[in-house]
Amino acid sequence: KDCSGRFTDPNVKARCLQCRKTSATDELSERSYHGLRLSAAGELAARTGHVGDLFKLLDEFSQAHPEYFRRTLEWLLDLARRHKEVQFGLVCLKFANLHVLASKLPRHTVAQMFDALAQRLRALIRGTDLFMRDDDEYCWLLLPQTPPVGVAILLERIVALGAAATPEEGLRIEIATASYTSADAEEGSTSNARMLMGTLRSRVS
Repeated sequence: KDCSGRFTDPNVKARCLQCRKTSATDELSERSYHGLRLSAAGELAARTGHVGDLFKLLDEFSQAHPEYFRRTLEWLLDLARRHKEVQFGLVCLKFANLHVLASKLPRHTVAQMFDALAQRLRALIRGTDLFMRDDDEYCWLLLPQTPPVGVAILLERIVALGAAATPEEGLRIEIATASYTSADAEEGSTSNARMLMGTLRSRVS
């Protein structure tokens, strides 16, 4: 009230909670403690309205709870290291171009493609196999009593599923995979289920 001037912005002061020093806001150093970035799933949700509907088609599988899936994998890893006759396979699936399909094709077309994919994938999975969906990009298959050659054959068939669900525009669902078999289990290894799944997920391209 000394100069009779009027200002739209108040004269804000910042006071340190430790030393009690008071400073003007333009004297403060800016530091970023958290960086947020929109994920691929977020971009897809922005384009389509709600991404989850597409994956309800995959959720019709007898989906295993994540903790149950990891504990079963841990048990099979321990068995395979001690008993060479125990065989299993672990497969990581990634829908690599989902955001591209959603941006270039109508929503109902993408849904039809996923419906066709889900039906064919369901036909490949045995009743004793475990299926788990991590998020809107990654899914997992745990294949008990499956030798490495059986895992390789399944991978070829899964990759071919995306090509079978192709609309008129020529786009298709691209499925990237990474796998691990009991033949890779080394006696005395300290690798656990969580570490193994993290490694496989990083290999998917």
